[in-house]
Amino acid sequence: MAHYVKQAQSSSVSSPEKNIHPFKTFQLVWLDSNFKSYDENQSTYDALQTIFTHSLTFNDCNQCEHWLKSYKGNEMIILIISGKLSRVIVPRIHHLDAIIGICINCLNRTRYEVWAKNYGKILGIATDSNDLIKTISNYQTIFQSIEDSKSIQIIRKHFLNFTFDSKHASFIWYQLLLEILVSSSYLPPQNTLSQLSQILRQHCANNPSHLATIETFEEKYHSEKVIYWLLCDTFIGHFVGKALRDQNIHILFLCRFLLQDAYLKISSYSVRIFFNCISITPMLHKEIDFFKANQGEYLSFNDFLCASTTRPNIESFENNNYSFQMILLEIHAYIPHGEKSSFLYIDQNLTSGKNQTINNIIFMCGSIFQIDSLTETCNSICILRLKLVTERNLGILTEMKRQLRKNSDLCLIGDLLERCDQHENAIVYFKSLLQNLPAQHIQLVKIQDRLNKLSEIKYNDHVFDLESVSDVQFIVVGLKPHLNTLALAMFDALYQLMDGSIQVFENESDVDLRQFDDKTVFLFTSDQFIARMTEEFGENVLLFILESDPTKVDNQRRFRTGEDLICQLADELYRCYNQETSKYIPIGDIKTTENKKNVADRIHSTLRKVHETITKENNDNSLEICIETIIVWLRLYTQSNETADQIQSDLCEIVSSYLIFNDLDICRQYLSDKTTSAIFLIMDGIYDESIITNFKSLNNVKRLYHYQPLTSASKPILTNFDDLRYQIAYDLIAHYTDLGTKYRANNATEQSRNMFSKAKTLCDFIADL
Repeated sequence: MAHYVKQAQSSSVSSPEKNIHPFKTFQLVWLDSNFKSYDENQSTYDALQTIFTHSLTFNDCNQCEHWLKSYKGNEMIILIISGKLSRVIVPRIHHLDAIIGICINCLNRTRYEVWAKNYGKILGIATDSNDLIKTISNYQTIFQSIEDSKSIQIIRKHFLNFTFDSKHASFIWYQLLLEILVSSSYLPPQNTLSQLSQILRQHCANNPSHLATIETFEEKYHSEKVIYWLLCDTFIGHFVGKALRDQNIHILFLCRFLLQDAYLKISSYSVRIFFNCISITPMLHKEIDFFKANQGEYLSFNDFLCASTTRPNIESFENNNYSFQMILLEIHAYIPHGEKSSFLYIDQNLTSGKNQTINNIIFMCGSIFQIDSLTETCNSICILRLKLVTERNLGILTEMKRQLRKNSDLCLIGDLLERCDQHENAIVYFKSLLQNLPAQHIQLVKIQDRLNKLSEIKYNDHVFDLESVSDVQFIVVGLKPHLNTLALAMFDALYQLMDGSIQVFENESDVDLRQFDDKTVFLFTSDQFIARMTEEFGENVLLFILESDPTKVDNQRRFRTGEDLICQLADELYRCYNQETSKYIPIGDIKTTENKKNVADRIHSTLRKVHETITKENNDNSLEICIETIIVWLRLYTQSNETADQIQSDLCEIVSSYLIFNDLDICRQYLSDKTTSAIFLIMDGIYDESIITNFKSLNNVKRLYHYQPLTSASKPILTNFDDLRYQIAYDLIAHYTDLGTKYRANNATEQSRNMFSKAKTLCDFIADL
């Protein structure tokens, strides 16, 4: 992350403060070996603090280059470089995605003009302080617009029109959160102006301009001025906008009075007319490509959206910066009679600030549109045509809002956050509810209970919220000598595929886990290594052990065979990469999403290829071994979780995986990909025979159970839950017995013993049923 500094330092790099600011939008980096030699540089730097809350200065070219190439933050970087250093560093850092603009600060403009044309990110060449500030300020609005585009989420229509699925849970929980924040029906009124102002001061404590604005905000805020404070070009407006874009639950609870005031003003707008409005904004090319791939789908703006009823002359727009492209949002808006407005015509007396000279329409945060089309004009401006979507057209979201309004069950949002694996956000949400609800509220006990369970799960099961694969370190210690030919080949293939994500140590003396204290460590090793350890492992270390004692094997953390352990390594790698993929979807980063997904998808397919190759080399007549035995349940979201949880409790230690799907198409795609796995599939009774037959036709589906409790249907459906448990266990006994027999015939003694052990455990389970 970038760091805030009050002024340039005399050292080679400015000193960061201890607390990292989580709400930064832009990062200003200034490289000049003679920065402190000129008073004008310091005065310019101070002036730029009205635009950039956070800045970093360097006087060493190599250190600046190293910092830029190592930068891992999400903020966009604007770079100011002295003339003499620009020719050195620009060719080496111009390609970096984080850098969105470069300004050359020099004494002789003509010396650099021709050279600068070779680099599209160079915004301009400034020869004095006023020139530099003007160049940066002119592009600041463009940069802010690009940042605002991160508030867009794509939602596929078929997700909303059918049953609930975790793929759109992140969209639905945010919409429901906005519902309870803007309405006074769920939470009692609470003025958090002073609390919000305190947070704002903490994040710009060394910026006099921003502090003065916050003082005015705290003293003079009134609900009639809410639109002004949300849209004005100040730190406050940017701060609230970033909280909306980032879906920051804690800050949004503090902003509740602003959101409620805005909602009352916008929803009370009574004009019901058809009209088109326009918003022109720059966007990154990857985001535009994402729109092209999703025409006809829905999109949502997490933040407020401003537009104009006056169409601009698009022929007059020029763009010489290839980092982004201008896009014209052409919005068709209409609110039917009987529904509350989600947009407002801005009266000029209500607002002030430079943005309002252009925009006179504001759409409520969370507004949803349908992508009609995207076309490109002759001067490379894209026209994205959108249609405002009313609440009644949103399928599952409409139904869940109806349930929320009927039952006022505030835990619903926390449940959705859990289904998205956003456990930390769920904890923040429940804590925020406890802080905002009165002491006698009827749901307090239920909310506290959910919070306690989440905290317990996080402590006991090490639920880690992994922002990226860089937050995890996979380590293998002293394991390779214990692996047979197949397991060693599987590991070598994974090691090559992961390209540095796995660290391998032959001797335990070479391992110092303390260097990974800031990461989650997945440690794969043998029980001999564990026995020689004299120190306890930290809470950030998860152990996966090749176990020689069969009585300790649980096939979760302790494994009998090297193949099982390496398969577990593959599963954990897949989970981390797949989880990382999800964070790029909301911002429309389709390229990174595809790259991460491709790596994740190749993990298990690579193991299958290795397995097929090795077994074919060992024995041309060898059997095809199922690497995984998986139970899959395709069920309705509206059903109770008790039965699904019971199946998991019964069989999670026996099978490789247990998965629940709520979406038919996603389940079918998953099964189609698992070609070498043995699938035992449970389907709810709502699905007709044609769908059942289609799933039965898949070669990897060994058994299919059509289950619907409390029904008298004549077709072959299991109606008793204990019968379902018995039938699955009975079929698994036959499955593992068959595998054990085949392994024994091929002299695979360990694998055979493991299969028969699982069959015996299942026999004991049936006897106790």
